[in-house]
Amino acid sequence: MAGVEELVDAGEDLRAVVGQHSEVSGPLSAFEVARLGRYAHRDEDRPESARLALEVLDSVDLSADSDRPYATLSGGARQRVQLARALLQLVPSGRWLLLDEPTTWLDPAQQHLVLARARAETERGRGVVAVLHDLGLAARYADRVVLLDEGRLVAMGAPAEVFTPARLEAVWGLSFTLVTVGDVRIPLAFNPNSKVSR
Repeated sequence: MAGVEELVDAGEDLRAVVGQHSEVSGPLSAFEVARLGRYAHRDEDRPESARLALEVLDSVDLSADSDRPYATLSGGARQRVQLARALLQLVPSGRWLLLDEPTTWLDPAQQHLVLARARAETERGRGVVAVLHDLGLAARYADRVVLLDEGRLVAMGAPAEVFTPARLEAVWGLSFTLVTVGDVRIPLAFNPNSKVSR
């Protein structure tokens, strides 16, 4: 995968991570948690930092909830706060955004919002590496995918090259078909032996 060496060699100040689960202790608001992304820059108390935090929260559809206690937010809202925190950490010179199941807890509209926001970072010259189990979202938003089977590399390349029915069937033991939506081929899984009636 192009750029892996750069990712490994990148300094800690050049990457930001959003994990599957992020616990936050204390009575912090969504705004305060997002603003933690500025801590590494030592400017979290500056007015410009606050303005930037509000802009990024707005970009993940959380401006109305910025004052709410983080602990009271839904799982999806917490995930978007964590994305905002990571995005704030990247400004101005971060190069890599690492996302581990960033669509966990999100409804379909929020899934597309988060991945479109991540995709926008690539247009700013940043690399984005995301772990996704939703093949349709990976096909829609990724330039390149890595297909693994129990940690073993099966294939790597453009989604249309990697996501073939035969290859996906070999990995998951289900039947797959490809449905074209716009210019994207979306893999759909089905189990022909299912006893579930329609």
